[in-house]
Amino acid sequence: PDGSVREVVNVHDAHGGTTMCHTNSIHYHPADDSYTFSDLNQNTYVKVARSGEVAWILGGSTRQFTGDGAEWLREHGHQLLAPDRLLFMNNNKAGQNAIAVEVKLDFDAMTATRVFSYDGDQYCGIYGDVQRLDNGNTLVTYSTAGVMHEIDPDGRLVRSYTGALGAAFGYATHRNSLYGPPP
Repeated sequence: PDGSVREVVNVHDAHGGTTMCHTNSIHYHPADDSYTFSDLNQNTYVKVARSGEVAWILGGSTRQFTGDGAEWLREHGHQLLAPDRLLFMNNNKAGQNAIAVEVKLDFDAMTATRVFSYDGDQYCGIYGDVQRLDNGNTLVTYSTAGVMHEIDPDGRLVRSYTGALGAAFGYATHRNSLYGPPP
């Protein structure tokens, strides 16, 4: 409130990876006064307390979790759905479709299990975003393709939007109304 700025965490120190950092998605979580962020070059998501203490590292060479939800290639937007649920955009390597992935974290067994994935048959080399909507559907944004898909909880396409030729999106946030302050 007084305008001062302080470093909460050094991204490289937090995950301890060996590559140059490329943080591309960060979210604040007021419920537990924490942050989650991704590092594209490390293929990782990290959760840290505002005090700077690392809560967990998912993915990358310094990952703390095992299982089919603990590894991927290239990620961007994400949403922490619950303390043990992470939804994210897995861009994949060149030539492969980007997919929306939801993982469940088991903090006792330190496993990450894929509980949901959606392949909208779109390549998205950079950017990309996901958001679980209030109605339970998921908005998947294929940024560089200029395509957005809304899918139901069973992964069925409900709505699709394709921008004009050459259109691209960065990150996206769905709002139920354009009127009033953001939720």
